[in-house]
Amino acid sequence: MSLASAATARADNRQAIEALQTAASLETLARANYRSALPLDQVRSAPPLVARFNLTTSEQHFAHFNTLNDAITQRGGLAQAHPDIPVANKIAEMLPHVPDGGLVAVVDVAIYLEERLYATHVKFAQSVSDPKLRLLFISIAGVEAQHLAVLRNTRVLVQSGLEGQIALPPPDLHRLPPAASTDPLQHAFAPTGLARPLSEGAVG
Repeated sequence: MSLASAATARADNRQAIEALQTAASLETLARANYRSALPLDQVRSAPPLVARFNLTTSEQHFAHFNTLNDAITQRGGLAQAHPDIPVANKIAEMLPHVPDGGLVAVVDVAIYLEERLYATHVKFAQSVSDPKLRLLFISIAGVEAQHLAVLRNTRVLVQSGLEGQIALPPPDLHRLPPAASTDPLQHAFAPTGLARPLSEGAVG
C-alpha cells in the first residue's frame, strides 16, 4: 500500500469512527428519553400500548447503541457513552412544557429525537465507504422510521380525541381519521436535512 493509499484508509477509518460515535450518542439519548417517559402521568394514564411501545423502543435503541459501539472498538476507536450534547440541550428546553402538554407533548419530544436519528443514519450511510457500515446505518434507519411512523400516528389519534384507539388492533377502524394513514408517510424518499453533523459526537 502506498503512503497516499494508507493516508486515505486512515482518514476513511477516522470518518467512520466519528460517524459511529455520533450515532451512538444519539441512540443513548433516545434510550434515556423513552425510559424517563415511563413514569410520567401522561404515559401511565394512556392506553397500555403506549408504555409497551416506550419500553420496547428503549430496548431497541440500547441494542443499536451497543452494536454501534462494538463497531467503534473494532475499528480502534473509543466507545461513546455520552448523549449528543446539542440535541440533549434542545430536549432540555422542551421538557419544562411536557407536564402541561398532555400526551402530545411527550410524543413531540420523541418525534424530535426520532426525526434526527432517522435522518442521521440515512445520511451517514451515504457518507461512509465501508459496505458493512452502510448496511448497519441503513438497517438502523429502517427501525427509526418505524418508531417515527408509530409516534406520528399516535399524535394524530390523541389530537383527534381518539386516544382509546391506541391499541393493536384499534378497537374501531371506522373511527380512525384520514390523517392516521397519511401523516406517518410524509416523504417518498428519506430526508436528511435534520441529520446531525458527522463529527458532532466524536470522542478521542
